[in-house]
Amino acid sequence: MHEQYNKIELCEGLLDAWLTLSATVRNERLVHSLTFREVCVCNILMHAQQAPSSNISKEMITATDIVNRTGMLKSQVNKVVTDLEKRGLITRQRFTQDKRQIGLALTKKGLDCYEKEHRDVLLILSRLVDSIGAMQTSFITEQLNQISHTMQLLEAEREKGTK
Repeated sequence: MHEQYNKIELCEGLLDAWLTLSATVRNERLVHSLTFREVCVCNILMHAQQAPSSNISKEMITATDIVNRTGMLKSQVNKVVTDLEKRGLITRQRFTQDKRQIGLALTKKGLDCYEKEHRDVLLILSRLVDSIGAMQTSFITEQLNQISHTMQLLEAEREKGTK
């Protein structure tokens, strides 16, 4: 019983820290000209466009790819893509090998906008690294990656109906 109590206490502490971090990041608006979801989409598109030509991910990304990578709902991705396209930050293009598929790509304007926001976020994160130190930053990064990976596995198990 004592172990279960500690586990519940740990879970409550983890949830509190997670919600506080999420609220802080969202409330502080690290980026100004793009929403959080727009940043997620632009980040995926930028990395795909900057991949080495020998890498298959160099090809255009679809809305379905973004849904799968971000966990956003299809309707949310469609709204973000439409908004970014209206502002001239991305384009939609049919795949040459499969005309049914539509790929997404950042325009020059979109890449410039995202890169500016990205630099601003890196400056803020640089200050965080200076504050907590390189070793602590590496440790936290590893832990966050492990947590993300574990959460993905747990979600896959949940979807399969296993416990």
